[in-house]
Amino acid sequence: MSVVEQHIDECDSCRALLAGIVKSEVSHAWYPGQRIDRYVLVAPIGRGGMGAVWRADDLELERPVALKRLHAGGRDRLFREARTLAQLQHPNVVGVYEVVDHPDAPFLAMELVDGVTLTTWLETERTWREIVAVVAQAGRGLAAAHARGLVHRDFKPDNVLVDNSGDRRVRVADFGLASIDDTFVAANADCKATRVTVTAAGTPAYMAPELIEGAPPDVRSDVYAFAITLFEALHGEHPFEGKNVRALWLEMAAGHVRDGKRRIPAWLDRCVRRGLAVDPDERWPDIATFVAALERRPRRRLALAAGMVAACAATAGAAYTMTPAAVDECAAGADLVGDAWNPMLRATTVAQLATSSRDLNPATATANIIDHWAGSWKLGRRAACSAGERRPARIACLDRELSELRSLLETWSSGAGIERAVSAAAALPASTACNSAADSPLIAQPLIVRIIEAKTLWRTGRSAQALPNVPALLRDAEAIGHHDTLAQALLIASYIEHDTGTDTEATAHARRAAAEASKSGDHALLYSALVQQAYQRIDEGAPADALGILDAAEALSARGVPNPEQVIIARGGALMRLGRTTEAITHYDKAIALLEANSLRDPTAKIAMGVALAGRGNAYLDGRNAGRGILDQKRALALQESSYGPRHPEVARTLYDIAQSEIDMQLLDDASAHLARAREIFVGAYGEQHPEVGQVDVARATNAKRQGHIDEARAMFEMARKELSAALRPDHMLFSVIENQLGSLEQIADNCRAAIPHLEKGRKILLANNAGGDEIAHTDVALADCLLDIGNHIDAKTRAEEALDQLSRAGLDNSHRAVPLMLLAMVAEKRGQRDKAIGYAKQVIEVTSDTDIGSRGEARTRMRAKLRAWGVR
Repeated sequence: MSVVEQHIDECDSCRALLAGIVKSEVSHAWYPGQRIDRYVLVAPIGRGGMGAVWRADDLELERPVALKRLHAGGRDRLFREARTLAQLQHPNVVGVYEVVDHPDAPFLAMELVDGVTLTTWLETERTWREIVAVVAQAGRGLAAAHARGLVHRDFKPDNVLVDNSGDRRVRVADFGLASIDDTFVAANADCKATRVTVTAAGTPAYMAPELIEGAPPDVRSDVYAFAITLFEALHGEHPFEGKNVRALWLEMAAGHVRDGKRRIPAWLDRCVRRGLAVDPDERWPDIATFVAALERRPRRRLALAAGMVAACAATAGAAYTMTPAAVDECAAGADLVGDAWNPMLRATTVAQLATSSRDLNPATATANIIDHWAGSWKLGRRAACSAGERRPARIACLDRELSELRSLLETWSSGAGIERAVSAAAALPASTACNSAADSPLIAQPLIVRIIEAKTLWRTGRSAQALPNVPALLRDAEAIGHHDTLAQALLIASYIEHDTGTDTEATAHARRAAAEASKSGDHALLYSALVQQAYQRIDEGAPADALGILDAAEALSARGVPNPEQVIIARGGALMRLGRTTEAITHYDKAIALLEANSLRDPTAKIAMGVALAGRGNAYLDGRNAGRGILDQKRALALQESSYGPRHPEVARTLYDIAQSEIDMQLLDDASAHLARAREIFVGAYGEQHPEVGQVDVARATNAKRQGHIDEARAMFEMARKELSAALRPDHMLFSVIENQLGSLEQIADNCRAAIPHLEKGRKILLANNAGGDEIAHTDVALADCLLDIGNHIDAKTRAEEALDQLSRAGLDNSHRAVPLMLLAMVAEKRGQRDKAIGYAKQVIEVTSDTDIGSRGEARTRMRAKLRAWGVR
């Protein structure tokens, strides 16, 4: 039983009204062949809740007509519709010929449309382009009514007629509920339109939320009905779910637009959804603007070369269009960001992020970042209009950037990637990056959409989901033969590969991205590719190579590319890996000063400053000033907690760094507490079986080792290995740490024969991952020490020499050579090679100083004692 039938069964007054209508219809029934005045009825065309329409012949004028008669009590409505339509003369509005006040049943004589309703027309499969073309015609008819101050109030598919002629002309019908728009009357004091009092509400499924709440109808409520009609036409279903009218209205009031069944361009979907906004002020301002957005077409050369987009077509690659020549499309384009990020969407996004993260801080920080980004984008879009011959490329680039924002917002609206919202927003491209943008040909546009999708997956922490698509993305980018597009594809591939641990490919793709960006002349893209390539080389243990790459990036930063602090921070990291901590700290100082100045106006600078502070803290730790390092790390922690909230993975990473400093300072209990909190955050974000959880577990085991809890530490390392085996491949770098630490525990227990298998396995994993020279050297030193302990002098010598070679490749300063040189001296002594032993011992003294502590200080002390024992001064 339908909702209507159920209601009639339960409502006495409705049953009485229905009975009266039926009685009236029976007593005044029309039938084929009947003559009424000068008209002869031919056949019924349609019947609805308000009345019936018949095909008839006009005997006097010898033309076919449509006669519309309302059910009992509809006389006033019929005459109102006649007066309304008499004011309109438009090809997309049904024409009215005559009103006949017949004593039995008044009726309208109207233009006969030889066709079907939009509902019937859609029963045949149509392309989205055909649908838009037809519905847009109805929109023009509706716009004509609005221009006369008339609001339709009952626009829906059944009131749109599509004729069967070759040009498929469309008419809007049934203006029986039309009323006068108050704003039109106010603006037109001499308006001669007849004001009417309307009691009928319209069709519930097409009524705008404000009408349901009692607000007066206006143009924007018709916009809403038009958007519902277009959505239904495109997807074959109502945009809101609801089993009854009340449920439907609740969904409409909440703005819960369902996902459409049909795949349509993103720009078109955004056009429709803007029309469905709950707040009338957020909808299209009028039907004419809505229809203009739907019907815009690209100018041949300019649109093909530049890919410039108009009001809806902001998604790169979906449908690049231009406004008509009479409209200043470029100046108007600056307002496009308001479609993507407006007060209502901002409030909705903040509420969703806050609910999901259970913390308002990251939600607010994310919104503030996008606020600033949107303002900068708007300024950049306006500036691009006066960029001369660079204008098309810059506008195309900016509109691609706007597509990246839209993609990110759509992802969040689906509930995905919310935990990474702050960092994802901060990773949006700066508008100034488009100042040197290269032309993007039309053929590349579908590929650009896929690149944007890959970027969104990466930004929202779903690189593993994006990785399988990378080979096809790069293959298609190669086929395009366009340097800039290929560089974009290569760069996002590198980011994704780095995130998923495929660093060899990440480095190769970053290198190629830089080469392709250089060929395209896009300085900002080249800068990003160089910085990525530098970080990859740092991770691979080649920080000296990274410094050369960063020299090139720094030269570009002088040309005004965005985020100049990136190269400064990266240089600090490379110098730190090289052991040049004083220089590293100087660069971090420079970056922090630059970011502090910018943070007053740019909320993303606050995010970057947390990174710089954490880096400087680690540099102080490496430089044996852990106390100063903790101060920076705790300052970074405070910034991150205020931006990300207390349960964000970025906070956990800084807690991990703080714990490392505390371990170095022998504040082992404090380190345990911070590691426990970091682990809790990571588990909450990623689950138990995740690399970062494992890394914290390894640190906890290392801390237990420092505390002298050898058996506890061994058990924790074994547990970490077991936990991670289900989540990581067997040769993941984290397993090398576990194996090396297990080997170290056996060394401490004076059981080198048990330690060697662990250390060799750890070394094998490092080699498989092309690990940095300093990491391999550390393992080689441990192996050399153990091999020396069990009397295997030849292999001990080989491992110590390999350690020296690895340190040389890494470009580390000579002080790092102290321990392997000491081991070579001891091997030489064991083999009776006193002169060689003395030579190695002297080298240890040369590369160290009395201020050295730890293993280097210990090597210096032991070699001094040996030289004295050998009688050498």
